[in-house]
Amino acid sequence: KMKVQIEKLRQALKLLKPAVPRKTTLPVTTHVRLGEGKVVATDLETGVTISGVGESQDGEVAMCLPYRLLSELLASVPGYEIADITLADKVATITAGSTTLTLNALPGEDFPPIPDFTPEHTTAVDGDALVRALSAVLPYVAKETSRPVLAAVCLTLGDHPEAVGADGFRLVWRQAPKLPGEGNLLLPSNAVTVLEHLWKNAP
Repeated sequence: KMKVQIEKLRQALKLLKPAVPRKTTLPVTTHVRLGEGKVVATDLETGVTISGVGESQDGEVAMCLPYRLLSELLASVPGYEIADITLADKVATITAGSTTLTLNALPGEDFPPIPDFTPEHTTAVDGDALVRALSAVLPYVAKETSRPVLAAVCLTLGDHPEAVGADGFRLVWRQAPKLPGEGNLLLPSNAVTVLEHLWKNAP
């Protein structure tokens, strides 16, 4: 059992939207994982974790809830309500005030793990400038995935950082804020889309 404010859960789902695939060979990725005060989504390429959602209760069990159905059902529930969410026999029950919702769910352990990582560098960076540079070249990356290197934004590090997008016919670059390290980073186009969405919509 877990408790979560409806409005907080709705805001988290809005932030996770671009990280939830519409079509996938792994159906569980069309779900979000809810538990330990976090909501997680991934398309197996990009993962997003929103913390501070819900309160852990004794005996809490993490669960995977279908993203789009959950978003639709919560749209008509008053945001100030505190929901109790329980999971039994792969059915989640959400009780908020006079509203009770039930939907099929999956155990939390069915969700793909989001690996922890230790960054090689940490630094403060002008987020507005970085997202602006990455977003400016995003329309010019290749749409097909036959050449994965062109379906990504190239971020060049060093003394003259820049973001580059190319599809084999066009090439566009923008100056980026200074970042530590050297060489190039390839950022999948969807990862840039998710970052732009989070930067614009996160509190």
